[in-house]
This record gives sequence, structure tokens and C-alpha cells, in this order.
Amino acid sequence: MGKYAPFGLAIAMLGGAAACGRRTSPPPSGGAQPAATASAHDRLAPGELPPGVEHAFELALPRGAWIDRRFGSEIYALVSDTPEAIANHYRQSMPRAEAIAGPNGTIFPDLILPGAAEKSHLRVSISPVGDGRTTRINVLRWEDPPTATTLSHDELMRRSGLTPDGKLLDPKHLD
Repeated sequence: MGKYAPFGLAIAMLGGAAACGRRTSPPPSGGAQPAATASAHDRLAPGELPPGVEHAFELALPRGAWIDRRFGSEIYALVSDTPEAIANHYRQSMPRAEAIAGPNGTIFPDLILPGAAEKSHLRVSISPVGDGRTTRINVLRWEDPPTATTLSHDELMRRSGLTPDGKLLDPKHLD
């Protein structure tokens, strides 16, 4: 026995053990392979972008997008894809959303996403950056202001600077 014989024996034993765990069954009749099971997001249409993990408020950003800046109620994100592909991604995922396409990009002026509060709105602007292979997604969020029908008479008067009977709250500030 040579000096490497124990290693050869160990390798042969490991190879035999690995082969025992692999059993293949013959293909079904007709030679067709069984269909692979896949989740719904594994079945993307041609040109469709997969969803990502980043979110701009309630809006899911496409895979590969990263948030560049945040300013209060505004988020700027970048993604390495064309503006047309990003706009089509949102058109497909939100078919009822109004989209305005122009020479400088696409705007979704008023999105109310499923699961979001009814008074919460998003304005999504999609535009090219630099060479056109990078896209900026600008998401602005706003909420409906309270309306006269949702406020009491006393609250409406107070917001106008008046007491409930119509007198000035602070007569020293007449401007």
C-alpha cells in the first residue's frame, strides 16, 4: 500500500455515499420532462421587471433600485434600466393608473395604492439620467387636506382665526 492509499479509499467511500443519495427516475412516457414548479414571480412576461425589496412609501420599487435621497415627503430612487422599462413595469402592475408620457419621461400624477390609506396619494415621476440607461424615480407623497364636510363649525371658525360666534380670536393681529 502506498502513502496515498488511505486518501484514495476515503475519496472512494465519499463518492459511493454521494451516489447512493442520487436516484433518478426514468422520464414519463412520451419523453416529456415534468414541468418545474415555480412561484408566480418566477413567471415574468418578456421584458417585465421583477419586484424589488426597496419601497418608496407604499410603492414597491423594481429589483435593483436603490434610494438615493429622502426629503420629507419626497423620495428619489435610481435604477439601472431604461425609463421605458420602468414606466411599463408600473403600467403593468397598476393597469388602472393614469400615466402621462412626455419627451422627458412618464408621470403617474395620482396613485392610490391598494392597502394604503384612502387619503394618501403618490405622484411618481420617471425620467432618464445621464446616458439613458439609468432612471430616476421620484415619488412624492401627499394627503388630502381636511374638507369642510369633515370639520366641525367651531374648528372651521378657529382655523379662519375666528371664535365660533364670528369674532376675531386675537384682535391685535388684524392682518
